[in-house]
Amino acid sequence: MKRVQSISLIAWIFTASVAHADISAPVRGIIRAIDQASISTELTARVSAVHVREGEAFKAGDVIIEFDCRRQLATLAAADAQQLEMQLSVDKFRMLQRAQSVGKNDLEVAEARLLKAKAESDALRSQIDQCRVVAPFDGRVLELGLHRHETVQPGKPFLSLVGIASLELDLIVPSEWVRWIKPGMTFDFDVEETRRPIKARVTRIGAAVDPISQTVKVSSAVLGDVTGILPGMSGSAVFADALEKRP
Repeated sequence: MKRVQSISLIAWIFTASVAHADISAPVRGIIRAIDQASISTELTARVSAVHVREGEAFKAGDVIIEFDCRRQLATLAAADAQQLEMQLSVDKFRMLQRAQSVGKNDLEVAEARLLKAKAESDALRSQIDQCRVVAPFDGRVLELGLHRHETVQPGKPFLSLVGIASLELDLIVPSEWVRWIKPGMTFDFDVEETRRPIKARVTRIGAAVDPISQTVKVSSAVLGDVTGILPGMSGSAVFADALEKRP
């Protein structure tokens, strides 16, 4: 019982010290990427080319991976030919109807078959669009789960990308700071890994307070040059400029 009481007392002291931390004291934070993506595909195809490796950088629009889609292209060609056949059939029925040689129902059936053929072609064409994985943003390869000549499994993520151009900073601050901390406020953040400070601006304040630690999450945009700053780096934030604005 005494041990339980002792642990509870320590936890209470920790919570109280965090909740009533001095505004001038630094608070811990971690940097994360705004842009992140886990890539999968609906294709069942063999990898024909891999243009990046783990850790390598890329630009938005770069082709990262290519698949061997010859079978899908042949299927699309057959579907396009079927669509053309249906279009010719519709044209014929329209001409015959103008001559009152066929009924309206025959034309409507032909038009419905044309719509079906077009939908099948469009569906196949959307698959062909997946034959190349194109970078959606500037970033680096976080994880690469396949190699050339391997066959990708539909629906299973095989590539993780992380952006490096736009970064955010997550802080955990005492809940009583919500009285004065506001979106738009700027502060300094010392990055431990690089040992140089960066500027950040508060963008969002958490929607709820953690009832145990009496803290709240604050998200901020990293400002200026982010060269050498990577997601996952950590450090300490100092709100010295906010001292004079504290109520």
